[in-house]
Amino acid sequence: MSDTEINRIKETADESVEHKLKEQREIISSEKSELATLEEKLHSVEEKWSGNQIGRDTYEPWSSTYNTEIFTIKAYIERYTRDQNQGYEILKKHLYRFGDLKSAYNQLDTIEKYFSYQRCSTAIYTMKMASVEYLY
Repeated sequence: MSDTEINRIKETADESVEHKLKEQREIISSEKSELATLEEKLHSVEEKWSGNQIGRDTYEPWSSTYNTEIFTIKAYIERYTRDQNQGYEILKKHLYRFGDLKSAYNQLDTIEKYFSYQRCSTAIYTMKMASVEYLY
């Protein structure tokens, strides 16, 4: 691959990652707002129950519902706050190697070449589709 192609891949990957991270930040912000609302509702139900304003038969379903929703949202937030850049950092770290694929390919035996070809074909197709999808 030429340096121009490698740089184009890097720029496209940078733009795609930045776009995805922006979307994730917006999702996390929205979910945190929803989480705060649910925690306030749960606290309100707990106060009413402890103040004998509602009975156990009213408290338990609401408490269960709110706790389940809080747990789900916390898991969702955790999933999206994990470092999503790991794959991108690996790509950036090893991108320079794309320039010398011929020598790497020549060192493989026949079976390794076959599986490498399959993986590369799938990866190239995926990258092209992601680039096309990002542009539209």
